[in-house]
Amino acid sequence: IRAVSEYQTKLVEYNLRHRSGKDAIKAGMGVHFGKVLLGAVGFKERLSISVVSDAVNLASRLDGLTKRIGVDALCTDDVIAHLKSNADYRLVAELRVVGRQSLTKVYELYGHLNDSIKTSYRSNREELTYLIKMWSTKDVDGCFSLVSSLLEKNPNDPVIKYYYEEISSSKSIDKDGKAAA
Repeated sequence: IRAVSEYQTKLVEYNLRHRSGKDAIKAGMGVHFGKVLLGAVGFKERLSISVVSDAVNLASRLDGLTKRIGVDALCTDDVIAHLKSNADYRLVAELRVVGRQSLTKVYELYGHLNDSIKTSYRSNREELTYLIKMWSTKDVDGCFSLVSSLLEKNPNDPVIKYYYEEISSSKSIDKDGKAAA
C-alpha cells in the first residue's frame, strides 16, 4: 500500500515538473493478495520472467477497472484484511469475479491524494457504501436519487461520477431492455 502511494505521489510530482501544459501520465494500479507462481520462460538468448495465478489475474482486472472508474489504484478486500497499519481507502464496488463464488469487494487506495480530497472522500464514505449496496439490489430510482445528491456535494469525485453514469444509463432502459421514452 505504501509503494502504491509513493509511486502515485512521485508520478504527480513528475507530471508537475515535466508535463505541464501536456497530457499528464496516469498509471492505474491493481493490488491483490495471494499466492503466485514465478518462473522463467524461454531460452538462454531470450529469457522472460513471469508470474501467473488467480491473484495476478485479479490484480490485472483491477488495473483495467481503474481506467473505467477513473481512479489511480484499486485493491481487494483480501489486501485490506492484511493491513497492519492505517491506510486511506474506501469501498468503490462489489463485483462478481469469474471463478469466485462470493462477491469481491473492491477498494480505492487514495493515500497519495491531497488532504482536501481525502477529507471529502472520508466525509461521504458511508453514503457511497450505501449507494453500492443499493446498486447491487438494482434499486435504480433510489440509487439515482442518492447518486445525484452525492454528485451535487462532490462534483469532482470520479467514483461518484462513474456511478452517476452507470445509474443514468440503467435508468434510461426499461424492464424489457428497450430505451425509455
